[in-house]
Amino acid sequence: MESVRFYHEHNRWFARLFLVMPDHVHALLAFPPDEKMSDVIQNWKSYIARACSVKWQRGYFDHRVRNGENWELKAAYIRQNPVRKGLVACGEKWPYVFEA
Repeated sequence: MESVRFYHEHNRWFARLFLVMPDHVHALLAFPPDEKMSDVIQNWKSYIARACSVKWQRGYFDHRVRNGENWELKAAYIRQNPVRKGLVACGEKWPYVFEA
């Protein structure tokens, strides 16, 4: 979670919500104009793979949240992912979450 906060504080991304699962992440992120999303994600995943011996799922899926979409509905869905996977009974109990 320190690396998520570091990227956020150093403007590599702007993380509204970042939830880490055992082999993938769910996040609501925005990127500065001078950062290429694919490069930032690849750099972060590579660092975490080396530093924490994580074996990530290959690639990533991105979805742009459009003006009319509700961010909070997306965030609620993300927060429930550990519950759907049977890792915790309640989403609030999942410790690997960064919210700004």
